[in-house]
Amino acid sequence: MDRKYSYNWIKEYVDSKLSAREFAQEFSLKSQTIDRVHEFRPKFMGVVTARITDIKPHPNANKLQIAVVDAGRGVQEIVCGAPNIAVGQVVPLAREGATVLAGKGNIGETMTIRKTEIRGVVSDGMLCSLFELGISDDHAGIWVLPSDTPIGKPLESVAELNDDIFEIEITSNRPDCMSVVGIAHEAAALLPSAFKPKTPPENFPIEDTQPLEVVVEEPKLCPRYQAVVISGVQVAPSPLWLQLRLLTSGIRPINNLVDITNYVMLELGQPMHVFDYQKIQGGKIVVRKAKKNESLLALDEQTYTFSGEQLVIADESLPIAVAGVIGGEESAVSNHTTAIVFECANFNNISVRKTARALSLQTDSSSLFEKGLHPVATQLALLRAIELARELAGGKVASEIIDQQHFTFEPTVIRLDVEQVSEWLGERVTKDVVVRSLRGLGFEVEGEELELDVRVPWWRAQDVTIGQDLIEEVARLYGYANLPSVLPVGSIPTPPLQRTLAWEDRVKDLLLALGGTELYSYSLVSSKLLEAAGFDSKQCLAVANPLSEEYQYLRPTLLPSLLQAVGGNQRFFPHQQLFELSNVYLPLHDRQLPEERPMLTVAIAGEAEESFFKAKGVAETLLQRCGISEVKFTPSKTHCPVWEPAVSLDMYVGQDFLGTVGVVSTATRSAFGLDRAVAMVDINFPQLVKHARSVGSYAPIPEFPAVQRDIAIVIDKNVRWEEIQNVIVSQAEKQSGISVQLVFLSAFADTALGENKKSYAFRVTLQPAQRTLTSAEIEQIIGKLTDALQKKFNAVPR
Repeated sequence: MDRKYSYNWIKEYVDSKLSAREFAQEFSLKSQTIDRVHEFRPKFMGVVTARITDIKPHPNANKLQIAVVDAGRGVQEIVCGAPNIAVGQVVPLAREGATVLAGKGNIGETMTIRKTEIRGVVSDGMLCSLFELGISDDHAGIWVLPSDTPIGKPLESVAELNDDIFEIEITSNRPDCMSVVGIAHEAAALLPSAFKPKTPPENFPIEDTQPLEVVVEEPKLCPRYQAVVISGVQVAPSPLWLQLRLLTSGIRPINNLVDITNYVMLELGQPMHVFDYQKIQGGKIVVRKAKKNESLLALDEQTYTFSGEQLVIADESLPIAVAGVIGGEESAVSNHTTAIVFECANFNNISVRKTARALSLQTDSSSLFEKGLHPVATQLALLRAIELARELAGGKVASEIIDQQHFTFEPTVIRLDVEQVSEWLGERVTKDVVVRSLRGLGFEVEGEELELDVRVPWWRAQDVTIGQDLIEEVARLYGYANLPSVLPVGSIPTPPLQRTLAWEDRVKDLLLALGGTELYSYSLVSSKLLEAAGFDSKQCLAVANPLSEEYQYLRPTLLPSLLQAVGGNQRFFPHQQLFELSNVYLPLHDRQLPEERPMLTVAIAGEAEESFFKAKGVAETLLQRCGISEVKFTPSKTHCPVWEPAVSLDMYVGQDFLGTVGVVSTATRSAFGLDRAVAMVDINFPQLVKHARSVGSYAPIPEFPAVQRDIAIVIDKNVRWEEIQNVIVSQAEKQSGISVQLVFLSAFADTALGENKKSYAFRVTLQPAQRTLTSAEIEQIIGKLTDALQKKFNAVPR
């Protein structure tokens, strides 16, 4: 989170003799990073202060006016188009010969002011905006100076324009550094130098009486709420020093009262808000949840409607601000305001973050509250605001400081061993260095020996909780660059071989070689996707806070994701072969965390007759290359809704279920809008790894020739190829000294074969181990195979 702070402002709290760039270098090494140093110097010449004594309409232009100004040398007429000028204002005047910045299209360039005629009226100079003076990017109107600014003085002599602005990147865990005082605390420790606090009085005299009641209905969301009434205020432009402090920090001045709240936020890091006391109905402030469909016209001129979950600040009847985010327009301070209420509160960071996201509204206030501010901070900020209101607006304290507290704070005490600091840093660090470093950062340190008791200040209570946090504080102030740099000694340890990871790489390489394309899908799926594949989303694990309905459940299978991918690609790729090897998440009812099981799924889309055989071929090749040979294919019994029951097979190695290969059912294809046949392989990857063998068994090259015979049989159409294969394998095992291999060739169905009949063609390879087979022996073995098929299935040779 970037913040801009004035170096002059920081030096009000800590003495520094370093130049801005030297300070930035030292500070960046030991604290937050200063990304840039901007030199804040006058970019103009010849600009003086002048008072507007009269305003006349331009005779030839409706959008222009003639401002009559007095800069101490008589009146001059200036043609001006700014909408915010008024009689009596003190403004910057660039007289003839003065130099200011050019227009927005010429960044960094200057121009010289000349007396010129504009629409028939001579203009003796130009009234300047902040942009034309190089102070900020604001060019919406003329810069209005405080009414007590001396007239006819060079602008650089009445305004502090010699400064350096730091652009600091502040980490989210250090909200204490998101203020000038926080940066000064850090600077005091690393320079080192004494921190110079500015402590306002704790008790202001009550000079008026205005009733105010505060009710906090949501104490968990608002641990502390403080408020005070200030009467007799005069709304006016802030003094130049205050305006410049805001401008250099990137905040546009509004008026002295609003500027005070912004100034305190920059100085102390505690957001504040100011209400017009007369606009608070019933003199009552209520911190409550918004009612459903309540709305608020905010200061950004946008109307926000609440769902009922947002925390708001309300009066007796309606919301007047969104807690921790933005104030309301109807309760805002105006030029007619005479009494105000300063609000200084602490709001729950999670509540503010959710509210800001729900309203799509990010403000400086919400950004600070989201980081987590401490309730103790509100007291000092409110006292500082009261002090400035009395000084700059003539205000009178008109009520007691109302303080609704719903928190307890007990400083954390951490036991720190000085010897342990040296061990962790790898450098001998003395007790004096440790104590000096911690005390410089505001920690209270006690202890005479090497055991120290360190009391954590409230502004570091959230990020310093253990001894290692304190060691880190010592290390950065000691200087990471001063710690020894020692290379590790010894050999680099070899990580143990992860069997599953090794097989993942081998399987992916193999599937890529077989023509597949690897897919990476989301682990989170929608109920619509699950139901399309026939899965009940109620049986799946739901995410507590899903980003959208598309990412609501942890996937129990890879099948729907691959089917969705096939459907999305079918227009461009009618033939597809996709695969994914990723975890699925199976709910376990006896514990909260699911079982994470890696699964391998392959999807093949194409012609109806070919997709299944291609999928089965991929499965067989994969298993063979993984060294798994004894695989049995049986009709599927998984009852998975994705598969077509008649065309799906379960794979087993022994008694272990390996997975399923089959055709996607017509209903599932329709649900996913698939216009082609799709076959899939779904493998339990841990089971595959369990049976996989990286080294195959050696077999010598056969000495005797093999014999091949092609066989075609006519058989009942309900008989599966796997059943035929099992019969032949069983019969082949009875042939001593001869191995039998079987290869499927084709399947054929026709009415000429007979009713409910089909033909299978396959190739039998006989490999003898001891001698060459004779013709008679070959015919005998083939005859035994066909006889077994005829006996089992009434198969007839064709």
